[in-house]
Amino acid sequence: MERRDPWGARTSAVVSIVVWEALLPERPTSLRADVAHIMARGGGYIAEVEVSNEGLETAANVDIEGVSGSGTATATIDYVPGQGSVRGYLRFERNPQPLVVTVKGWSEP
Repeated sequence: MERRDPWGARTSAVVSIVVWEALLPERPTSLRADVAHIMARGGGYIAEVEVSNEGLETAANVDIEGVSGSGTATATIDYVPGQGSVRGYLRFERNPQPLVVTVKGWSEP
């Protein structure tokens, strides 16, 4: 009876994964902010903003800004995972429509 080396299969699997990851195209952080919803709340308006990351890298401390004729608001989102999305909220005194939201910056976790 022939004896098999269990480490050989494991080593091959690990090497295959490393090679696969190396051959994948690099997809750095790519953030986009969109207004999901604007609602009247507590004597003001809340803009719900969805921040999407189309890259593979996670982004931390994501700063978003909303600008409208009624003012400017900013917020920081703790993190946005690679190929994921997170919602943040901006508060305005008056109705902010039309509202333009942008990602101003982020850091690596």
